[in-house]
Amino acid sequence: MFPSPLTDQRCKVLKWRVISFKSATLFAVLFVLLHLSTSSAGLCESISANKDVNKPNNTQAMPAVSISEPLLEISAPSVTGEGSESRKISLDQVLQMAETANPTLVAAKSGLKVSAAGIGIAKQRPNPILSGLYGFGTTTSVQGQDQQIYATLTIEAPGKRRSRILLARDNLHQDEAEYQTQRLEVLGQIRQAYAEVAIAEAYLNVINEQARLLDQLVEIADKRFKAGAAAEAEVYQAKLSRQQLETKRIDANSDIVLARHKMSILMGNKLPFDFVISEDLFHIPKTDQLLQSSTGNSLLPDQQLVQIALKERPDLKAAQLQCQVAKSQIRLAKRNRIPDLTVSGGTQFLPLPAVYSPNFRKTFFIGGFFIFSMEVPILNRKKAPVILAQEQLKQNELQVKDLEMKVKDSVQDAYITLFYGLQKLQKYQVDLIPASEEVLKMSKISYTFGKTGLANVILAQQADAQIRQGYLDSVADYQKAWVALEQALGKAVEN
Repeated sequence: MFPSPLTDQRCKVLKWRVISFKSATLFAVLFVLLHLSTSSAGLCESISANKDVNKPNNTQAMPAVSISEPLLEISAPSVTGEGSESRKISLDQVLQMAETANPTLVAAKSGLKVSAAGIGIAKQRPNPILSGLYGFGTTTSVQGQDQQIYATLTIEAPGKRRSRILLARDNLHQDEAEYQTQRLEVLGQIRQAYAEVAIAEAYLNVINEQARLLDQLVEIADKRFKAGAAAEAEVYQAKLSRQQLETKRIDANSDIVLARHKMSILMGNKLPFDFVISEDLFHIPKTDQLLQSSTGNSLLPDQQLVQIALKERPDLKAAQLQCQVAKSQIRLAKRNRIPDLTVSGGTQFLPLPAVYSPNFRKTFFIGGFFIFSMEVPILNRKKAPVILAQEQLKQNELQVKDLEMKVKDSVQDAYITLFYGLQKLQKYQVDLIPASEEVLKMSKISYTFGKTGLANVILAQQADAQIRQGYLDSVADYQKAWVALEQALGKAVEN
């Protein structure tokens, strides 16, 4: 059987189409491979060119931040090494130094001396006034002129001096209470600043730990690449993650410098800038000694804490003493309504000219006199100062009641904040941080043996860093809560 010419022609066309399709496919594959090869070569050249520039120097310290015009160099102080033990200072030592180092407390304490001097002024009595009279001229030689010497003394109304003394003493007691209010606030600021230094340094330690981990990942990725078990992109990805961490290190050093500068300002520049924290601010106190929650959904502080606040709050004492000052002002205003008595007494000498003398001789007359004077309160009865002091007393009493309510609310708010802040700390220390460490450890081992990719380890590292940052933020909130509770109670609280 012979093939027909039509069938033979169709076979030739079909073979030509197959050959054309294969040629086109081969050409497309070669084009794609050529394009990818060119792109990869360009990327490798770009990375190689920047490799030495972006390579971090892990053996050298971070360079200082320098600002020219004027030249200023700022760097985080070194708190380790030789002499670090001698620079250690505890929180209690800092608070004791603040009594004589903090400029605000020093200025406020000098104000107490001013108030104490006011008591001495209130004790002063009116001095007698010595006066004299001597005449001269033609009228004296012809008619004669009295010659007098006398003293004038003001006798205050009964109880006026005592009222002034009581008012000055009440003012001193009020100023002392206001000083204690200011002192408690300043000591709270110093405690918080001390904690900020410790937290900033702890965050730098976290950055250093993350840097060591990423250095290990770079080394592992490089070994896997050389063994042919990973792409070279993983090496560059690990190095990029390591380089990105340096920006956080710069921020951490900046936070340390700012925290120490704030601490130095609060201490009147009398505290060494490179002092070493010796206080453990990251422990969890026993909650059963102070924090007790009631049954049910409500969370209220122990009534004993409220009573302590009502008794110890210096600002509440100052408000109560302000009422006492108003009462003393009322007493003094009433005493001022009583007129003072002015008494004058002396000797009078009268020379008589000779023309008026019977025997034409100059004659002298000598005698004495007393003068009494007193203000008559008819037009001004001085009731306005009494009314003013009474209205001030009413206002002060209302302010005391309002402040008592605010004291109770502040104790409750600080208590609740501290209670939940403590629970948050416990959650981080007991659950989150150990779990994060375990996940990071397992991810590192899995990547080392090629069971997971580098992305999983980097995600685990970022999650661990985020958890530790959250933990440090919780520690900062916890310290703020303690300061708020101390200020709410009006006294230091042992934690």
